Amino acid sequence: MIRRIIPLILSYIVLGAHFLRYGNLLVVLICLLIPFTLFIKKRWVLRSVQILTVLGGLFWFKVATDILMVRMLTSEPWGRMVAILATVALFTLWSAWLIGRPAVAEKYS
Repeated sequence: MIRRIIPLILSYIVLGAHFLRYGNLLVVLICLLIPFTLFIKKRWVLRSVQILTVLGGLFWFKVATDILMVRMLTSEPWGRMVAILATVALFTLWSAWLIGRPAVAEKYS
């Protein structure tokens, strides 16, 4: 089970680091605390974390789109940035999918 939760923890660390870059300490704290809510063995907690993680993955696509638009307008290179952020977004979505699998879900009543 822990192998399925480690990607989730990494996803929230990276998401928290993004918000730390902009000085949003409250959101950083929330990102770091969300994985700990999984110690509450309730199905609604698991689903809530899963939904928040999906929203985090979608957020990365929005960030990539925003940066892409700016870079295209300023004629800066954008290919590597899109590849990196798309990978981060897909990893975050994958971590949401992992915690919804039966091996994890059966532990939550």
